[in-house]
Amino acid sequence: MYLYILAALAIICSSAYAAEECRFNGITSFYERVEQFNPINKEISSQKTLLESNLDIAKMRPNPEFELEVLRGQQGGEDVNSIGLQAQHVVELGAKRQNRINKTYRQKDLIELELDIQGLRAKLEAVSLFKRVSQLDLITSSIKEAIGVFNKIIKKLSSRARLNPEERVSLSTLELAANDYSAQLIELENEKEITIGKLTFFSDCNITSTSYSEMKLSKYVQPSQGARLKGLSQLEDFKKNLAKSDLDIENSLGYSNLSIGPRIEYQDQLGQNALSIGVALNFQLPLFNTNNGGKKRALQKVMAQKISSQNMKSKLLIKRKTLVNKYNKLVNALRKMPSLKEIEEKHENVEKLFSRGLVSIPMTIESHRQQVDFLKSKFDLENDAINTFININLIDGDHSSLKSIL
Repeated sequence: MYLYILAALAIICSSAYAAEECRFNGITSFYERVEQFNPINKEISSQKTLLESNLDIAKMRPNPEFELEVLRGQQGGEDVNSIGLQAQHVVELGAKRQNRINKTYRQKDLIELELDIQGLRAKLEAVSLFKRVSQLDLITSSIKEAIGVFNKIIKKLSSRARLNPEERVSLSTLELAANDYSAQLIELENEKEITIGKLTFFSDCNITSTSYSEMKLSKYVQPSQGARLKGLSQLEDFKKNLAKSDLDIENSLGYSNLSIGPRIEYQDQLGQNALSIGVALNFQLPLFNTNNGGKKRALQKVMAQKISSQNMKSKLLIKRKTLVNKYNKLVNALRKMPSLKEIEEKHENVEKLFSRGLVSIPMTIESHRQQVDFLKSKFDLENDAINTFININLIDGDHSSLKSIL
């Protein structure tokens, strides 16, 4: 009975969750939603919390050792009893514990930066997808309008008893264009449905509407000489620090641990009692093994990581410079393009001329084709600019500059 009740409650809750809808005034409000409710944020937060337990593990000290020895025998027909009690504290020489802690902190810095980059990548991807949905809305709307106009002309021409050669060619062209646009419409609507599904995940709600807005285009400035980047470039610095921590740990392993503590021994022999109190000391003599192999391997790892990180940072700086140049070229190209408002006004004028019979059917077909092609070209440039901007941000690790283009 309880299982049925729980199942019913689960269905009701899931239905309520599925019914949750979000309306956004623009891409900025969507970005704010993603910043707050993106499920990946929760995943990243839980993984960062997990890192704290690694610190607790690194800070642990060895437990004291306790030893009790009880011996009983006979000597000359008399009972002989001996009791030994020893407690030893393990001292980690060579700063083993501190080196463990330092490595864990550096490991924590590295993983946290990787998680931050992962979160930034998710937010940037979400914004890019939202922009794409708003673009698809405009393209599909334009294609639907073109299909509607073409079908009206097709119906009008098909109703005529006789057509002149130009009209027959126009009818055939219109039918091909309408079929082609219908196929494109299906493909674009499928893409939109898939993209909205991804947006639903990133925003943790159902997207009911999107609105297109022009990008705030501004040129990107190259960083000053010696500027410190916080994204993928800083990741390489953390990798070098982690390799150095491994070397410190291997060096500390060259020292043996020291066990020291009090020792008490009581003896009862031939009716005489003896109590001995002293200090017990135990450690390994570093005669045959001082971890030279581990030290050598760790040192080679540090040297290899330095070379690898330096090469990667050089590649990232070159890549960033190339991306900035590309982004600025895309900005210039988009600035020279007419706005959507201007294109819509021109298109409305063509529609008015056609309705008055002042524009031929081929020109009407060409007008709609040009509008659809222009939208696709403009949006391709926009998406290329956004993706380029995203890649620059990932190198820089800049969470704030995204809002500058929204």
